[in-house]
Amino acid sequence: MLVAGGHAEPARKSRRELALLLGALLLLVRQPPLSQAAVVRLAAIGDHGHAGPVAQAVAEMVRSWEPLDGVISVGDVNYPRGSKHTIDQNVGQYWAW
Repeated sequence: MLVAGGHAEPARKSRRELALLLGALLLLVRQPPLSQAAVVRLAAIGDHGHAGPVAQAVAEMVRSWEPLDGVISVGDVNYPRGSKHTIDQNVGQYWAW
């Protein structure tokens, strides 16, 4: 993630944020009894913040994984500065299914 001045945050903080997010997801998902457990398939992606053929190829590859229950973005998704003006171009056109 970028902070003011365009400097990257320490990786330690990013890992902590990811752990908190995954923990929150686990709290939100009601666990069925073990005998009725279901498989949940998630894709976790990051550093996908520039529009272009590579971003499109990655999105198409992930979309082809069936069944897929969801995608978790782990950050660095909208380069160069995370502007609201570039989010649809850099991310939305590939990941808004």
